[in-house]
Amino acid sequence: MNTDTEHMLSAELSWRKLDQEYERLFPQYDNNILIVLEAATPDQARDAASLLYGRLQAERDLFEFVYYPNALPVFRESGLLYLDRAELQDLSDNLAEVQPFLARLARDPTLRGLFEVLGDALDAADDGDEVDIEPVLARINAALEALRDGRPYRLSWQQLMSGDGDDDGNSGTDSGWNGAGDARNGANGDRNGAGDDRDGAGDARYREFILTQPKLDYAGFFPATPAIDSIRGAYDELGIAASPGAELRLTGATMLAHEEMLSVMKGTETAILLALCLVTVIMVTGLNSVMLALVTVISLVTGLAYTAAFAILTVGELNLISVAFAVLYIGLGVDFAIHYCLRYREHLIDGADRGAALDQTSVNIGGSLFLCAVSTAIGFFAFIPTDYTGVAELGWISGFGMFISFAVTITVIPALLSLLPYTPGASPGKESGAGGGRLVERHAGKVLGATACLALASAVVLGGLRFDHNPLNLHAQDGAALTTYRELLADNDLTPWTAIMIAAGAEQAEGYRAALSRSGLVDKVVTVADFIPAGQDGKLFIIDEMGLLLGDLALAPPDPATQTVGGRLEALRGFRDKLREADADDPVHERLLGNLEGLLEAQEGVDSRLRGDDLAQLERMLLASLPGRLEALNASLDADYISLETLPDQLKRLWVSAGGERRVEIYPKHDMQDNKALREFVRGIQSVSPEVTGAPVNNLEASDAVAAAFGQAFLYAFIAITLMLFILLTRKRDVFLVLVPLLTAALVTGGVAVLAGLPLNFANVIALPLLLGIGVDSGIHIIHRFRTDLPAGKNILATSSARAVIVSSLTTMGGVGNLALSPHAGTASMGLLLTLGIGVTLACMLLVLPALLTLIGRPRRE
Repeated sequence: MNTDTEHMLSAELSWRKLDQEYERLFPQYDNNILIVLEAATPDQARDAASLLYGRLQAERDLFEFVYYPNALPVFRESGLLYLDRAELQDLSDNLAEVQPFLARLARDPTLRGLFEVLGDALDAADDGDEVDIEPVLARINAALEALRDGRPYRLSWQQLMSGDGDDDGNSGTDSGWNGAGDARNGANGDRNGAGDDRDGAGDARYREFILTQPKLDYAGFFPATPAIDSIRGAYDELGIAASPGAELRLTGATMLAHEEMLSVMKGTETAILLALCLVTVIMVTGLNSVMLALVTVISLVTGLAYTAAFAILTVGELNLISVAFAVLYIGLGVDFAIHYCLRYREHLIDGADRGAALDQTSVNIGGSLFLCAVSTAIGFFAFIPTDYTGVAELGWISGFGMFISFAVTITVIPALLSLLPYTPGASPGKESGAGGGRLVERHAGKVLGATACLALASAVVLGGLRFDHNPLNLHAQDGAALTTYRELLADNDLTPWTAIMIAAGAEQAEGYRAALSRSGLVDKVVTVADFIPAGQDGKLFIIDEMGLLLGDLALAPPDPATQTVGGRLEALRGFRDKLREADADDPVHERLLGNLEGLLEAQEGVDSRLRGDDLAQLERMLLASLPGRLEALNASLDADYISLETLPDQLKRLWVSAGGERRVEIYPKHDMQDNKALREFVRGIQSVSPEVTGAPVNNLEASDAVAAAFGQAFLYAFIAITLMLFILLTRKRDVFLVLVPLLTAALVTGGVAVLAGLPLNFANVIALPLLLGIGVDSGIHIIHRFRTDLPAGKNILATSSARAVIVSSLTTMGGVGNLALSPHAGTASMGLLLTLGIGVTLACMLLVLPALLTLIGRPRRE
């Protein structure tokens, strides 16, 4: 089994060659898992990402590539250069105001140090100095309320240092100094592991991205499982999961494929159980015998084993499409077995002994079974010359599977029936269908007139039948990886669906940028040149001034005396007294004082151990993120010039190949989940240069190739089947009789699909050859019985052939129709289309074909 979907289409297609060349030049972008770490503050998100990145870097046996831009020295030390000069100056002014505060806190990073600094600030405010500590007090008050209510909370020192507004509940935007490097580094989202991002103002969720490339083993159904388990295990072991508000989300192409396979397997397990129940009931009822149902099942299992062996010998491995040969074989193979068993039963009821009944059955039905095998095989073989490699292999296996089914039906089934005891009981249903058949005969003209009107109406709406280019619509829509991926797609800065051009050098890359930037379909164009900040001289001067002003902010170890219960209580009482003395009529002060006094009162009657736990938790809420921010701030003051030569190799290789080719990434202005916008964007970019690849291009070209492959295959199949029927059928007008109900069923099925909002997609198109085979087989069986072995005065719908058509169709519907209940949207759409198509085809074979036979001529023996 090979679960790699990359090679489902011919490698000779022009767009596939471009994609393969892109993968050769930039292999890091193939089969990625994007790790999205979310937290309530940017500090938490950054710290969590740094911890996880450090762990995954050591997992070289599981990952080819792990990339976290904020861990690179160039962004840690020179990230401030990516801010606009005005933004950098504002940051410098904010840090100048809090410098005394930070310097003292760095020397004593405990509750005592924090509250002593704030107490001095309150004194200074009372003396008339302009000291703005309201943002800090609001955050401390939020921490006290969270502690009281048992809620998680973590104060964001990054937001405080950047002067980034109030935060009375871990809210606010991340525009501060620590995210400076991400302004450019984060432009690429899924593509280069964007540094950080904020997810919506209301929820105040901050994101850090780590891009990984796991080592995959396609011999199994879930090739990424070891890497995924490693990521989740590290997340738990490092204690990140216990961090307040933290959440791990995994997405990217590999994770989407993993999640899709899980949903397919889950839906398949449910479908198998339901199918077994339904098929068993239908076969036992339709065949009116447990023994005949057992013979049918044995023949199916035997033929399926032979077909699987044929696949192993001639193809070697199955792909995610060719594995569907089993469903197709069962759906069509059961048709052969049911027809044989019901004809055998009919001969026994008519008085023949077992040997004679077997002889007569093989003679009477052998020809039509062989004709069905040939016609259905032709339908499958028509897929072999198409560019859809996955379906071509399916056509090869299933085509020969029809001949295997024919051979098993005329050898294994007679052998079983000759050995197993079987006596048909009374047949109250012997004449079932006669009443309906007479009704169709009497009103044949009206039936055909109503059918013509329905077919015409269906043809009118058939123009609305569309192919859904978006492969995401095939997934289980509530999947975690898909939900995250769609959120990224909705953000123009983070969308992973971007177009890619490969430039020979810097000059061509800038030429592409100039041409593409004029298009109204393009939001922005990114190249490696965008990682070289503008105006570096002026920015470095400001950073140097910041360094002189801030001085050394190295963090000192906490005094052990401050880590005791008594030390922490003393710090709280001292700050409470300062608040009482402060001359401030402010709601924030009043709330803070009330919450602080409430905490102190609550501590008096609590066991000393529990008291210590609460106070230690408060210190973590307020100061846990401080060390990382001071370290990052100190590192950012060592900024130096950035040039293409000084960019880290890991980053540079994401944009410049080993041969010097440059990657040009084109971001769409509109939502690529809209099929019309997708086509307009791709065709617009291709008008600038046809040498373009990327997810939007691949999705559109792949769907067009699939649609063209199926159109080509069905044209070939229709022509070949028509010629075969014309050659093999004695009455040439019988070709018309077989094809008219089939074409009518196709029109009506398409029309109903349009009205039901059921588009064709990469999954449900696989159902089309099954519908073609069932339609042709049913028509041949009824025509053959009508012409060769219809008892005098008996209606065609009262024969075992009509009964077999009904039972086999219902069995197939029962076997595959419940796929509509699958959580996987693609599988569900296939189940819906099959149920609809088989039902319409059955109706046409029981109404339209008998009406045509009534009008065209009376049966005669041949």
